[in-house]
Amino acid sequence: MFRGRRAALLGAAVAGAVLLTAPTASATTAASAAEPAPAAVTVVHGLRGVVADVLLDGQPVLRGFVAERVTDPLSVPAGPHELAVRPASDPSGPPIVSASVDLAPGERRSVVVHPGADGQPLLSSFSDEDAAFPAGQGRLVLRNTAEVAPVQMQVDGEPVGGPVVNAAGVDTVLATGAHSVAALGANGEPLLDPVDVDVPAASTTTLYLIGSADEDSLGWLVQTTPAQAAPPTGVPAGSSGLKAATSSGTLSASSGSVAAVGLAVGGLGLLWLASAARRPERSC
Repeated sequence: MFRGRRAALLGAAVAGAVLLTAPTASATTAASAAEPAPAAVTVVHGLRGVVADVLLDGQPVLRGFVAERVTDPLSVPAGPHELAVRPASDPSGPPIVSASVDLAPGERRSVVVHPGADGQPLLSSFSDEDAAFPAGQGRLVLRNTAEVAPVQMQVDGEPVGGPVVNAAGVDTVLATGAHSVAALGANGEPLLDPVDVDVPAASTTTLYLIGSADEDSLGWLVQTTPAQAAPPTGVPAGSSGLKAATSSGTLSASSGSVAAVGLAVGGLGLLWLASAARRPERSC
């Protein structure tokens, strides 16, 4: 009799616990469902001669960021943000350049620090969203982030779009394999030697023209990322990489190690690269 009563009381207690916890679980699920997906932001450093700290909403997220480097995609909450870059040698000083960026949920975007057409530091934001393209093909994106007059981009000897001004770009879909890329000045002459770029299938290969035409320091940075990749949820450990070529050579994605340090950003609870560090290989 006592055993039966105890079993009944236990059953009632379990039922009550279920009733009490069920609304909480539902509320948690609803809150998670309502939370927008983070954006994926890649930071590219194309401002030669500057070792930089990068700040997001006033908080440092990259320290000692060396030129000709690129981060893996970083997870950033959707919404408006303030980005700033300051010399690593003056951590309490004013930024050398800053900009606002408004990120949509799940968006992929690249933020590039580079010289403007007048040589002054500039922060430019590019959308990395891709439309679908046929199997066996890849996308090639060519961006002008150099101190140079408008550039005519060429692929395999054919022009791609019209002249590309600073902080702008053009793109084209190509068969997979190696393609020759050139940048021509207003006189139709190459600004630097052409480079061969490997375009993988189902991927987007982005080339950044960096440096200065006046200083004869133009070069390319190249990065390849899978098309329609899902935004990351923290510090990635993937094998995407970056190479640089000062004048001519063959460019393709390279694997490399990343020195990553977990850093809480302004209460956002996210992990960022604190010493972003893909070291590009050079080819001449």
